[in-house]
Amino acid sequence: MMKSYRSKSLWKNETAPDIGDESLGLGSWMSDTKSKRSGFPRDDGSGDNRKKQPNNESSAVLKYIRDLEDRLQSVEHQLQQSKRQENGETADDEAGPKPSERRPLLDSDDNGNNGNADLHENPLETKSTVMDGDEEGSIRVFGNEVVDDDDDDDDVNTSKAEPEDDLVQFPADTFGFLIVSRPCSIPFFTAWFVVALKNTIFAMVCFDLAGRDPEGISALIPVLVSQSVFVTQLLSYGLLILTQNDLLSAATLLYRGYNEDIQRTFPQGGQKWQWLMSVIMAFVDGAFGISTTFLLVVTSDTVLDVILNFAAVAFVSDLDEIFFALAQIGILGKANFNAAEAVAFRSYRSPIRKVHGLGLQTIRSGLVLVLISVTISMGLLVYARQRQGFYTADAIWVQLGSDVRPNLALHSGFYRRSDIQGFDGILGTGREGFVYLEEREGGIEGRGKIAYCISRSVWTFTWDENGSACSNTQIESSNTDSYDVIEAAASPWFVRLPGLSQSIPMQGFYLSTGCDTDSDCGGGNGDNAVSQQTGFCRNHRCHCAPGYSGTRCLYNSQNTCPEVLMDEQVSSTFPVERDIAREFEKYSGGECYGRPVYWNRDTQDVIFFSGSRWAVSRLNQVLAQADETSGDDTINATAALEFLVSANFHSSVVKEVDLLSEEVLFRTAKDRDNSPTSLSWLSVGSSREELAQVDNVLPLSTPARLVCSKCNDETNPCENEGVCLNTGVCDCSESNATGTRCEVMLPLS
Repeated sequence: MMKSYRSKSLWKNETAPDIGDESLGLGSWMSDTKSKRSGFPRDDGSGDNRKKQPNNESSAVLKYIRDLEDRLQSVEHQLQQSKRQENGETADDEAGPKPSERRPLLDSDDNGNNGNADLHENPLETKSTVMDGDEEGSIRVFGNEVVDDDDDDDDVNTSKAEPEDDLVQFPADTFGFLIVSRPCSIPFFTAWFVVALKNTIFAMVCFDLAGRDPEGISALIPVLVSQSVFVTQLLSYGLLILTQNDLLSAATLLYRGYNEDIQRTFPQGGQKWQWLMSVIMAFVDGAFGISTTFLLVVTSDTVLDVILNFAAVAFVSDLDEIFFALAQIGILGKANFNAAEAVAFRSYRSPIRKVHGLGLQTIRSGLVLVLISVTISMGLLVYARQRQGFYTADAIWVQLGSDVRPNLALHSGFYRRSDIQGFDGILGTGREGFVYLEEREGGIEGRGKIAYCISRSVWTFTWDENGSACSNTQIESSNTDSYDVIEAAASPWFVRLPGLSQSIPMQGFYLSTGCDTDSDCGGGNGDNAVSQQTGFCRNHRCHCAPGYSGTRCLYNSQNTCPEVLMDEQVSSTFPVERDIAREFEKYSGGECYGRPVYWNRDTQDVIFFSGSRWAVSRLNQVLAQADETSGDDTINATAALEFLVSANFHSSVVKEVDLLSEEVLFRTAKDRDNSPTSLSWLSVGSSREELAQVDNVLPLSTPARLVCSKCNDETNPCENEGVCLNTGVCDCSESNATGTRCEVMLPLS
């Protein structure tokens, strides 16, 4: 059994080379040290070293070895006493052999010279034996240790011989340069350069992530990730702690603490402030690296992105070890080479501590487990929030194109995310991802539904809110693995033709988030953008300030045409079977689908926006009544208008429609006037067909167009040099023209 007894370091007063000096390397220092420890002067090539008298240091060595001899033979006596007690013999009352009777470990002549002919090559190691009956145990003195090489199980109470300190080294990285080197030396600045380089890269990564979205880094977290990505993220959360050695190294140095032996071992540095600076820099560097890695991993949405981001940050985190290795092989110069050799090969005494009875390895292992648990828990929390829809839009605004199937546009408007999801368990996916339901009720087959079909990897629209997102769909997105409908909206969407497996790209599809802040209502960079605040966001929907209208409160009501009439230059009437009014006034009680409503009090004809087209009908058809109204027509008209501008109105309830305009897409030139003026009108096929059943439109036999009857110098100026009066009427007397806006030139007389 081997037992070790450690004592104070023998070589306290060694002188180390100047680590900041390129003239002296570690090999030279080790050669001088070996000469000093052996008691012989260093061989200078003269050949007469054997005749030189031992110096003061060699005398100190011999004196210390004699002290060790006394302690060693005391241990021998304790071992013999223990053996005698086991054999039933009476123990000696003597504390041990007298100093004059003890065997010397090293013989010396009268001059103090070491006379041992078989001095070991290592001057710190000597041997002695302990005799006990027929057994002989070998005891070695090696450096600070007295080692019993005997294989028997000595029953000696060693509780008083527990080691008080240990020989340790600094971690093999450039943070050690901050401790062992002289301040303001080349290694010292090299260490600071590496610290600055690493943290600059980490800061640039975080700055780039924060600058990608005005809402911050949280907006970059994917709405949801697949199972394979989630598992890869979990592995990365655990491995990132194991790859961040700097944080663990800082914790180890902090646990061991600073002691004076550091300065004795590294006389060129070793100051307490240097040690403290190295610990702080390593801790900050490690924490910054862990945070950066976590942010990159949690914002990745593919397995490849997770692996590449993790590997990139791991490489940057290892730059201090990489520079240290380069210094060790001499690439970074002699000064850095000496510093690296000192960090790698010099040891210093560190008191062995226990915190609440726990040793260093136990605390290091516990710290690693705690950090891994924290990062994995944070990753699980993010994933749980992803599945709850925390990072997806709560509301979206959709305009469905009507170029292929006009009735699809009736389901344009606001959609809100449903709390009912198709997920099964934390790793399950089910059939549907996130589901958005139309706010307006009473659609063709209920409220429209936009949802993600997991099995087919597409977002779909169906006008049956109870139907599956994977079958009987009317519109589908391009194939995508993204659970974010906003991201999927950037790719083409397709209209499925009834009864056919074919699909046609949809023109005019627009999808965006509902408002999140007041700045979303009235801002923007489009043609209708305004500079001042024109609306307020409430529950992800814009509520416009007085005088403004539209989905985003972009339209100034003062610039919206108050009256429209037929453009006589094109046609005086609409060429349909039923006589339709020639003039319409704007209803001041509200809007329909974010656009104004125009009506004629006498005929009760009405023009309203149905989702992507303006429609012409009668008010009684809005209330789904018979052709002939009964009772008070005024009351019925008022009720119909109020229902038309209410949030519960859905265009599909209109039983009959006479005309539809061309498509008016959000934020386009045709949408600029916010009125049905200057648009072409189309026939719905058979006369007065139900709006929900319209699946095709045809050009009119005779073109027709509406114009604004009130002039406005900004939005509706008079033509042919006519003058717009304050009453909104164009004065054409000086322009040799006629018409509502002086649009008709008179022949010259």
